Amino acid sequence: MSLSNTKKSKELVVFKIIGERHNAEGLQYLVMWSNSETDWLNEKDISPYAIEIYKEIRQANLDISVPMVDPKEAFIYCRSSINQEQIEKQTEVCIQYCNEACIPIGYIIKDNVSGRNMKNINYELGVFTPYLKEGNVIIVSEPDVLGRDLVKVTSFLYDMKKKGIDIHFVKQKIIYNKDTNAESKFTIRDILNKAELVSDVQSKRFRDKQMKLRKSGHQLGTPPFGMKVRNINGIRKFVTNNGEQKVITKIMTLYKVFMVQNGNKKKQTYQSIIDTFKGDKTLEENQIPDNTNFIMKIVNKQNKLENIAYNSIGNEFSTLHL
Repeated sequence: MSLSNTKKSKELVVFKIIGERHNAEGLQYLVMWSNSETDWLNEKDISPYAIEIYKEIRQANLDISVPMVDPKEAFIYCRSSINQEQIEKQTEVCIQYCNEACIPIGYIIKDNVSGRNMKNINYELGVFTPYLKEGNVIIVSEPDVLGRDLVKVTSFLYDMKKKGIDIHFVKQKIIYNKDTNAESKFTIRDILNKAELVSDVQSKRFRDKQMKLRKSGHQLGTPPFGMKVRNINGIRKFVTNNGEQKVITKIMTLYKVFMVQNGNKKKQTYQSIIDTFKGDKTLEENQIPDNTNFIMKIVNKQNKLENIAYNSIGNEFSTLHL
């Protein structure tokens, strides 16, 4: 649910949406930042995903009775790199658990990332957990949702335990904290150990398959801008995408013109190029550049290719005259 805001430090993210209102400007949402400050933001300044999660939490909390003594707030974490359906099933299971356990929901995270080597800690899980405090509880459907790495997930569990944050594993009916018994800890470690083994086997199988395809001449991955995938005699190849090549040619032509007009100021030149492309009816919508970083990458790559070609011609000319 992270969201940048130029008025605030770049380190701050939207922690959650806590309210809404209508005014002359339209619909606004009250957001809480990671430093606990709040702001009213216009709907257009918040990602649709954040608003969707807010509505899901609000609806779920309508059916949850909040205890008067020692109330908790749930951080529901769902993750799958396979498909969105699995994530939604996890969400449903965790919401039902919160309903039965009378734990109101403060956050729902849906991570469509791999848990191998617990790389998911570099995404939403790693963004939000540093801000959780005693009184928060983490709800997951089962241990390997946190990651498929025994050592790293175990270390994460220990860190949360030190902060006084309980972790509830719904399917195992286990709450991990300072009072967790040895049998439950073994169950969690056993699940994580098996998940890591499966992950290692799948990873090796995938690497072997990729290596075999490369040896057969297949070009793998996503083709760079200017190229497209074509199956040639059963072999996956990258071939020229004429439409995107025209965009590259136009970018480089505009670059040379605007660099002169803008006094060699690159950032201003990149923006001028984007402004020129706006409203170009000859291009498909997905071919129109919309950010300066994209322009910069195209320019740098083309300049590098031109330098390589120039040096190559120079070397050939020198060789001919030896």
